Amino acid sequence: MYFDFLPGILSNAGIQANYTFVTGQDDEATASPQTLPLAVTPGNGLEGFTPHSYNLIAFYEDDRFSARVSWNWRDQFLVKRSGGAGIAEHFEAYGQLDLGLGYTISDNTKVTLDVSNLLDENTIKFADVRERVILNEYTGRRVLLGVRTTF
Repeated sequence: MYFDFLPGILSNAGIQANYTFVTGQDDEATASPQTLPLAVTPGNGLEGFTPHSYNLIAFYEDDRFSARVSWNWRDQFLVKRSGGAGIAEHFEAYGQLDLGLGYTISDNTKVTLDVSNLLDENTIKFADVRERVILNEYTGRRVLLGVRTTF
């Protein structure tokens, strides 16, 4: 949604938002419940499907300057019903902040700066319960500085 109804420079700003809700079940999963000692039954949710996710984006753009900041979030979800040692694997909820800036120097040249995972978040995969971490992955903050020129 552009705020082009607002006065001055605010008319160049805008926001985007979306929310996704997914529900479903694996009918065959309830037929074979988890039987390992101290293991929690993963239920009958679908593998790889996040129940809740959303994206929030704020942006600004005029003839010379552009900016975009986005927050992307994904709820905890079941990865595998029977992972290593037969125990269900899950990914913990994860959020990431990204930033993009651009400045037009001339009709032919634009400088850009894009930063992914600005807050340096990590992803965590766990077996059965959160205390059984099997993967703690840091992809790190990624920065891309670019110059675009046309001839």
